[in-house]
Amino acid sequence: LFALSLDQVLDSGHRVPRHPLFFLGYKHEQHVRGTDVEASGGEASGQDVRQEEQRVQALLQGPADAHDSVMIREIHKIYPAYMGNPAKVAVKTLTMGVSHGE
Repeated sequence: LFALSLDQVLDSGHRVPRHPLFFLGYKHEQHVRGTDVEASGGEASGQDVRQEEQRVQALLQGPADAHDSVMIREIHKIYPAYMGNPAKVAVKTLTMGVSHGE
């Protein structure tokens, strides 16, 4: 019984560990984040995000030999509806580049 309890509490890398007193109903406190992207309609408003999008767009308009090693442009991911739950947007849009040697 003790081993099963430790399995729930210790971080194994496969799930979020539970509170040591989870069997009594205790839960970990929720972490407060600066910006809730879902609450703001899914828009990330960071200036670094906009700068990276502009940088990749500028590279795409230039010569091919100036492109980054990896360039991702406007991809999205939507998990389909499952077991009565609605479809879930995981990534609304993603544009980024990874330079040579990074």
